[in-house]
Amino acid sequence: MISEGTVKSLIPIIQSDILNDYYGGKQYDQLTDSEKKQLQIDIDNECKNVQNTVEQWTSNKQYQSWIYDILKT
Repeated sequence: MISEGTVKSLIPIIQSDILNDYYGGKQYDQLTDSEKKQLQIDIDNECKNVQNTVEQWTSNKQYQSWIYDILKT
């Protein structure tokens, strides 16, 4: 399993993409409480999707770390 810290390091990027794509570019503090809850669900789901994809590519932890570094850039 990939380190959670590695997956969590992608959260700012994922959040920004979701806010731009699904919330019209709103900032987090402009969201309603229900939108914030949905955003968190969306972020969690996307993190799981990314993690599953990386794990399918390789089980080598060093390669996984390298892939996450590439994804962050």
